[in-house]
Amino acid sequence: MNALKIFGLVLVILVVFLNGCAAPATPPQNVSQVAATNAPVPTLVSPTDAPTATNPPPTATKIPPTNTATKIPPTHTPTHTPTHTATATATQIPTDTPTSPPTATTAPTQKPATKAPTKPPAPAKAFTVTWKTNVGYEGRDATTFWCKFHNQYDNLSAKEFPFQGFGADIQDTRVRLLTFDPKLAQGGYQPVIGIANADGSINRWRLAGWYAKALGWSNGIEPFPPNPLAANSPSDDWTWYSISRQGEYCKYAYVKWQGQTSAVEFAPDGTIVNTNATLPPDAP
Repeated sequence: MNALKIFGLVLVILVVFLNGCAAPATPPQNVSQVAATNAPVPTLVSPTDAPTATNPPPTATKIPPTNTATKIPPTHTPTHTPTHTATATATQIPTDTPTSPPTATTAPTQKPATKAPTKPPAPAKAFTVTWKTNVGYEGRDATTFWCKFHNQYDNLSAKEFPFQGFGADIQDTRVRLLTFDPKLAQGGYQPVIGIANADGSINRWRLAGWYAKALGWSNGIEPFPPNPLAANSPSDDWTWYSISRQGEYCKYAYVKWQGQTSAVEFAPDGTIVNTNATLPPDAP
């Protein structure tokens, strides 16, 4: 009996042992089904994804500080800083503004001083001359010609307009007038005539002749020199002449008095070229 019980107990243990060894082949199928059923649960998968999900946040955390906080503000801060600096400079402009007015105040003071001397020196005209005719040529002898023209004056001054004045060293005006030399002439309504060569260059300057009894004209003017022209009055028509030789012509005629000169220029054929002529430097 005891032996039988022992055998039965051993048999039971053997069956249990065999069942324990054979069980793994079937349970894996159940486990796999459980695993398949439980697969959606991220318990086993999350360890792999968790680090990945954990890593991006740090990366995302670094990006904003890099672009927004660190680089952009410094760039804009200097930009605004100069703006404020410019504002400070603009605040200093009032300091410069007071500096400019003194300069502007000084300039106007100097300008009138510059202009004032410019206007006064332009005196009113002492006289006017109307050059009335071209030069006319008439034969005088075999080799010379009379060249004649007419003019008229208007004395605009309060002084008498003299016929001609001369230097103080000339005691006898009559003698000076007879020479027709204009070197010492100081001014008057007697013209000075420039006689030119055929090429237009001036050959000589002569005081103009007029119809005077003292010069042989029986019906000429008696006073020698003629009377001055009264203040603020016009003159009569005057006829003036000079003598030119063959190949010459009377090119210029001018009158000077009180610092004023009025000149006319004629062409070789006697035509008036310019009633506001500029005289050559050698004109007496």
